[in-house]
Amino acid sequence: YFFGQLLAAIRPFKLDRSQGTWKLRNDSATFSRTTFIPGSFYEEDISRCRLNNTVRNREDGILEKRLYSISNYTFNEINNKRCTRLDEALVAIKDGSRRWLNPNISAEDSLVAEVHPSYFVPGGCDMPFLSPREVCAAFNQYSQIIVAGDSLSRHMMQGLMMMMKGDLVSGAIESPIRSPYQWCACDGQFSEHEICRANNNAHFTEGEGFLPKDLGLCSDLPMPNMVEFFYGDRRVVTKLDCTIEDYKGAVLVIQAGLHYYTDANRTLGGMVDPILNNQMFKACLRLNKVRVIWITLGVQSRKADRRYRHQSRENTLVFNSNMEAGLNERLRNVTIIDWWRLTENSQ
Repeated sequence: YFFGQLLAAIRPFKLDRSQGTWKLRNDSATFSRTTFIPGSFYEEDISRCRLNNTVRNREDGILEKRLYSISNYTFNEINNKRCTRLDEALVAIKDGSRRWLNPNISAEDSLVAEVHPSYFVPGGCDMPFLSPREVCAAFNQYSQIIVAGDSLSRHMMQGLMMMMKGDLVSGAIESPIRSPYQWCACDGQFSEHEICRANNNAHFTEGEGFLPKDLGLCSDLPMPNMVEFFYGDRRVVTKLDCTIEDYKGAVLVIQAGLHYYTDANRTLGGMVDPILNNQMFKACLRLNKVRVIWITLGVQSRKADRRYRHQSRENTLVFNSNMEAGLNERLRNVTIIDWWRLTENSQ
């Protein structure tokens, strides 16, 4: 959800009609105001998931009953001040903190903290939640939203689906079959088990792309020239095409590292450089028709350190720092979203 809010806040393109060229807006882009009250809007969804929230284990498929990770507190505005600019929002995410519904839970014991419901409080200013209609309008500022990454990026795409649908129970799922809905709902929508992934999220098939109207979403958006979404690995950059008539610009989101052993040099060479060296990307970048967003790696649970040692918190901090340096060497303008505080000790 926070990814969708930040994406909606970026208004990077404006057409100088006297010159016929595109120019990037700076990071003072503002959020639109909203009267959407998500705590009320999602009350039924939250109640349903609180009663029956199960997640299918990735390895053995056993259903695990869990406390639901979302509560009405998730949508509260704690700071009594809204972030009004993108640069404010990026700092708020980076400097935020996590609080637990049970006041006796301490962040010092991460293995205990991460199994209890909590909510994230942005630092300094609150992130305005957008209604599905507002989300659709914000995304439609672009002609293309392209996400290049791994399963973490797929989960972010699922989050965008939830926002456009306004559905916390099964909004992240798009499937031609009904069976996944029963046991792949609420937090279980993001299970990596094959039952929840088989024939699921068909529109996230690498490289195919989809328009919101393909899913019956964003019916208020004008046609033609509706925003198109793409998700895939580094090859998805080939879907970038700023030669389209009346092109509104593109956002290219890049996220990687887990499959490159959390090694910045491997990630830059294997994922980032092939994208930046794509000829269409270079052309679109010269015309200021594409904006690049890098998603940092979040925090891994300590219980996974033995199996995925290269993804430990210590290694991930070094990786994120080295990736930021490498990206700034390669690009003059890259927006970096820091997920560390948001994901630390979360469920």
